[in-house]
Amino acid sequence: MPMNNRFLFFVIHILFCYFIMTSLHAAAPIVLMPAMKIKGLAEEIKFIKSKTKRAVPFPHLVPKSDERLFAVQSSYDSKPNYREYWNISITTDPKCVAKTCLVGSLTASRTDKLDLDYIEAPFDPNLKPIPKVKIKLNRGFIVYFTPGHAEGDWHSPSLEWQQDGVLYHLSWIIASHEKQTLMGMLRSITR
Repeated sequence: MPMNNRFLFFVIHILFCYFIMTSLHAAAPIVLMPAMKIKGLAEEIKFIKSKTKRAVPFPHLVPKSDERLFAVQSSYDSKPNYREYWNISITTDPKCVAKTCLVGSLTASRTDKLDLDYIEAPFDPNLKPIPKVKIKLNRGFIVYFTPGHAEGDWHSPSLEWQQDGVLYHLSWIIASHEKQTLMGMLRSITR
């Protein structure tokens, strides 16, 4: 085999091995679907918007689900003050808001403040504190990412941000690519 052919064969072999190794170790990216496929979401957003007189920053794109998803709006009180607090939970059962059927949620609170240091930090499996990751976006907009972690039960990965005096908390059950998926969801809000 002439020298040029051996070199070309070597380069192709290296590239092939690199492709195989990276594709085996990288989990498939999460596929996003239009959020309006979630039953009742448009109605919940419209209801909260009518009570708060503000836009509801729910993502236009969410992780694709093989199960049918439902939007359930909730509050702490029997007579809620939507200007102070609201929550849209996405569940697999319209009558269930327990963690067993919860897929994700967006919460807004005027009374809560962004806790950068945690009152009590979550820990990874090696008992090291899990810090919130600061992410700077366009025009000085800052969000904080917390990876999914176990603390007695599972806490989904989340993004938090403060905007116009409101603390928003977006969390979703995501198997892989947590940060990238949540950031994709966040970017779909501002489109």
